[in-house]
Amino acid sequence: MLWIITGIILFGLILLVLEFFMFPGTTFIGIGGVMMLGIGIALSYMNYEDPIGHYVLGGSFLAGIILFIAGYRYITSSNMALEYELEGRVNELTDIDLKAGEEGIAFTDLKPWGKIVVNGVKYEAQSISTFVERNTPIIVFKIEINKILVKPLSS
Repeated sequence: MLWIITGIILFGLILLVLEFFMFPGTTFIGIGGVMMLGIGIALSYMNYEDPIGHYVLGGSFLAGIILFIAGYRYITSSNMALEYELEGRVNELTDIDLKAGEEGIAFTDLKPWGKIVVNGVKYEAQSISTFVERNTPIIVFKIEINKILVKPLSS
């Protein structure tokens, strides 16, 4: 019976390590790990004397700490962890040569976001109306901190 209890506790600890380091946010794996740990510790208290149950509880706690330290050192420093920063950007409208009232065309459909071309330069813009078809003449209505608002030229 001791081997079964040990197996249940180890399986629970492995599930918790997987939850924290490999699949964070899945919660089902973490809940399963906590349930397996609880079942293993409860079985040790039910089948053996209290001191043995205390030893199993303390050993489980110590094994959990060791696994988390090892996981932090080896899993996060290996190829399994994200090591690169994303270098993508949103519209940085600080150094653009675009003013409200300039005309251009809708390069893509604006539903309400899409691409526009003004003075030969492509921008991402938002339509203040609901939908603007591709190749429709547009006018820059307003430039905010991080977005360009446009409307069809005919309206």
